[in-house]
Amino acid sequence: MLNTDFTITEIADYLGFYDTSYFYRMFRKMTSMSPTAFVAQQDPGNHHFFIRQL
Repeated sequence: MLNTDFTITEIADYLGFYDTSYFYRMFRKMTSMSPTAFVAQQDPGNHHFFIRQL
């Protein structure tokens, strides 16, 4: 997620999650944070990637 221009929906679909909301829930369950928070924590300058998805 850090090194791609794919959208959250595209990443979720590629991983077999056809419901983006379910992907968010499972991501949060596994990491204790949202995909947006995860990326921001790893690279604070890269948060724009997920903002366009909201």
